[in-house]
Amino acid sequence: MPSYDPQFTPPAAALDVTVRNPFLPDRATEKIAMLDPAADITAIPQPLVRSLDLRSARTTAVSGVDTISTPYRT
Repeated sequence: MPSYDPQFTPPAAALDVTVRNPFLPDRATEKIAMLDPAADITAIPQPLVRSLDLRSARTTAVSGVDTISTPYRT
């Protein structure tokens, strides 16, 4: 069971994860990830994408409760 991390406001379920570039395995970092059990997708911050030199494979349309669809590179 993940613990609740007080660094988030409000405190949120979180766990330690390692994010790695699959093509450059030496490019990796450990982070604390907030869990959302109702989420349909997983996202990582754009600065992390850039720092690990990750490349986009496709574009996916994402919408929230406002139902406005926005394309995001995945």
